Parts: sequence; structure tokens; C-alpha cells
Amino acid sequence: MNYWLQLAVSALFLLPAVAAKPQSIVEKVTADSKLLDLSRQPLPVSSTVKRISIKFKPVTPSATRCYQIKLDGWDLDWSSLTCFMYFYVNFYDAAGNLVKHQKYPVIGRSPGWRGDFESSSFTHRRETLAVPPGADNVIVGFSSAGPPKTMGIYLINELEIWGGTADGEPRLLLRLQLSAPTQPAGWSTNGVRRDLAKILTVRDHPALALTDDDPDAHTEWHTNFHLIPAVSAGELLTLEWNEIYCIGSGDYLHATYDQLPVGNYCLRIATLDALGVIAAPDHTLSFTISTPLWQKTWFQTIAALAVILVIALTMWRVFHANAQRRLHKIKQAAALDQERLRITRDIHDDLGARLTHLSLISERAKEHAESPAMAREDFERIAGLTRRLVTTLHETIWTINPERDNLESLVTFLCQMTQSLCEPAGILCRLEIPAENQPIPLSSEMRHQICMAVREAVNNAVKHSGAREITLGVRRDGAAMEITVADRGNGLPPDAPGGNGMTNMKRRVESIGGSMELQSVTGSGTVLRFRFPLEK
Repeated sequence: MNYWLQLAVSALFLLPAVAAKPQSIVEKVTADSKLLDLSRQPLPVSSTVKRISIKFKPVTPSATRCYQIKLDGWDLDWSSLTCFMYFYVNFYDAAGNLVKHQKYPVIGRSPGWRGDFESSSFTHRRETLAVPPGADNVIVGFSSAGPPKTMGIYLINELEIWGGTADGEPRLLLRLQLSAPTQPAGWSTNGVRRDLAKILTVRDHPALALTDDDPDAHTEWHTNFHLIPAVSAGELLTLEWNEIYCIGSGDYLHATYDQLPVGNYCLRIATLDALGVIAAPDHTLSFTISTPLWQKTWFQTIAALAVILVIALTMWRVFHANAQRRLHKIKQAAALDQERLRITRDIHDDLGARLTHLSLISERAKEHAESPAMAREDFERIAGLTRRLVTTLHETIWTINPERDNLESLVTFLCQMTQSLCEPAGILCRLEIPAENQPIPLSSEMRHQICMAVREAVNNAVKHSGAREITLGVRRDGAAMEITVADRGNGLPPDAPGGNGMTNMKRRVESIGGSMELQSVTGSGTVLRFRFPLEK
């Protein structure tokens, strides 16, 4: 017995909770067509989502329930999505044909709505429109025949219609006078369910009402055909009335929101009866549109630091590049000064000495003027010195000419120089040169040092090797160039000391980053191999 008593008491306490159960639920939520997991509350939504679609349906379908929604954080008021009722004005011609149908829809809840029509306040509304051409008569009314499944309540009172041209006096065409519960003269009901058109009283103020609780039916109030006096085309009509409304949908609902900003949102779904009274607690759905990565504080901090670092690195690279350019210019200027100094020294040491020697022989030739044989010998020596002087001057000019700062010009000059050194001694000159030489740049310093080293090597071979043939070879080996001077002469004995010539050649090649290799076999000849890097 006690068991059944406890069960009855528990049922009494649980009854309000059951009655208060929300009458609608969210069926699915999609973010850019991607289905979201409803088990997570609030739903996390990426900031990159452009459209959020929400579909919900009644828990227990009922013909006396309608639904409204409001997205807290976005919507200012409740709405019924695409459902609405409307006030309308119909214009007809003299034959009774419809000329124009003008609608003034009402959606969601009126500003004075307080949860039920009895405690709500009317909102005044005013509309103007011109009578279209061909119109002679007008009918006004209001209807619940909006989109299918429209449900709710719509009340109107104190309706007045004024007419008149812009220059004429206004005239009263219609004034709605109500005395509840009597149907006003000149007004009729229409629709599938006429019983849904009623007269209700709001704080002692009667009003025409549409109480549509049937999602598959509609009703309306309208004036009779001759209640309003005739109108003329171009006449300006002014319509004023007071209204209360609460509109919802009796069907499955779909809510779509585009481009919602970052924030927290709560979708509220209200279940109402036909009179707009809340029939169940709101069902809610919460979701959060997360702050995008680039708007988060830590990301902005890192981004700012990265920008500062990039700017600093860029400035450092600019300053470093400027410093390198200045240093390069300084090095170029120093190299130019060194080259000028070298040319000055060469002219002074070589050409100066030759000119001095030439001057001395010329003076001695004057003394031998009475001896033709000795004078002829002096003049031959003068001619030889002059030729060598011209050759030296030609080499100096070639060295400082910037148009010759390339590998092809160097190879050509080495061939000519080797032939000119071998020919007076009656030695055969063999050239092993590539068929094509690329225009690889070489500085005048490199050309000078290479030329002097090769000249020294060829001179030594001509004077000391006793060879009948000297070979000049040029070969490119990757990023380096190899020049070989070889003879088939006597060779050097193993214990032969290195003279100044060898030391000078090695010093010259090493000054431009190269190397020298000597290979000599007694009785078989000598090979001098010079290697130096090519400029990039």
C-alpha cells in the first residue's frame, strides 16, 4: 500500500515536468552542408562557415500548435520564418474585374505583444497608396491565407480610409465601428474556416480577429463590395488602423543564417497556441562561432613579432647589402690603385730599362760612326731592342684594355706570345686549344699574372730545355682552367735548385688563387701545369 502511495506522490511531482517538456526539437544542424554533432553543447562552429542551417520539428505534432524562433545575439525580435498574415486592398473596375491586389504583411509578433492578446497593446499603422488607372471600386480586408501552415492571431480595430487628390480636401471613405459581439455592418467573413474569424475584446476595445489554429485552413475579414464609395484613378488613399498579431508556423521549420560574426548564439524555439499564448517552454540550441586564428591574441602577438623580425631582417639585409657594395667599391678602388701601381712599376722597370739600354746603344753608335761594321752591329741591336720594346708596349696595352677581360682573349694572346717566343729560336710551337672558348670574364690582374707566368715558362723552355718542340695546352676543368707548357727537352736533374723564375711563377699563380705543378724527367722533358679558378 505504501508503495502505491509513494508512486502516486511521485507522479504528482513529475507531472509539471512532463507538461513543461519542450514541444519541439532540433533535428539537424549543418554548417556549409556539413552535418554537426548535436551532442556537443554549445556547438562549435568555425569562423570560416558561411551558412548555418537548422531544421527542427514538433515532438508531438499538433494542429493547435505553431512555432516562432529567435536567435539571441542576432535577431531583434521573434519571427515565423516565411509565415505571415496580411492586410490587403483590392481595386476593381466598373465591371467587377480585379485591377490591383496590394498586400501589407505582418510577420512574427507586433511590438505591443505581451504573451497573449488580452494583455497586449495595439500598434498604430499608416499606409498610403494611389488608385491605379481603371479602378472604380475598392475592397479592404485581412487574411490568414499566407504561406501554407501559417497559424496565429491577428486583430484590427479603429480602421479608417481617407481619399482625396493632392490639391483637394480629404474625404472619409471608411471608418470601422465595432460593438462586440455584433458583426459590423458591411463586413463579411470568408475562407475555408469562417469560424476562425471572430470579434475579440482587448481591455474593453473590440477588434476584428483571425484566430487561425488550423495549419491546413485559412480565414479572413473583408468589406462588402459597395461599402466604400467609388474612387477615381490617381486619387491618393490613406489607410490607418491599429493591430495586434502573433504569427507562427505549424510545419517543420528551417532556419538559415548567413555570414554570422564571431560570438555566442542561442536559438530559441517557442511553441504557441492559436491565440499566441506560449504552450511550452522554449527549446534552445546554443552554438559558438569561434574567433578565427588571425584574430586571436597569441596569433596576433606572434604575427606582430614575425613582422617586426621580417622588417628587422630586411633592414639588416639592406644595410648589409649597402655595406657590401661600399666594401666592394673600396676593394675595387684598392685593386685599381694596385693595378695602376703595377702598370707604373712595369713601365718603369721594363720599358724604362729597355729605353735606357736603347739610349746607351744609340750614343755608342755615334762613336762608331767611322766604323761601318761596328755601326751596323749597333743598329741591328737597336732594331732588336725596338722590336722587343714595341712587343712589351703591346703587351702592356693589352693587359690594361678592359675589352680583353675574358678567357677567349687570354687564350688568343697566349698563343701569339708563345709563337713569337719560339719562332726566333727555330723551335716548333704546338697549340692544343679547345675549338670554342666561352666568353668567361677575367680581371686584368688575372690576365697579367697568367701571361707573365706562361711567358716565364716558355722563356725557360726556349733557353734551357734544348727541345725542338714546345706545346702550349689550354683545358677547362669544371670551374677551373688549366694551362700547360710542355717540352721534350733535357729535363731538370732531380737535385736542380729552384731559381727565381720558378719562385716568381708560383707566386704569380698563387696571387690569383691558383696553383703550379712541375713535372720533369731527365732526358725526357719538363711539364709546367698552371691551374686557376674562373670568375663566377
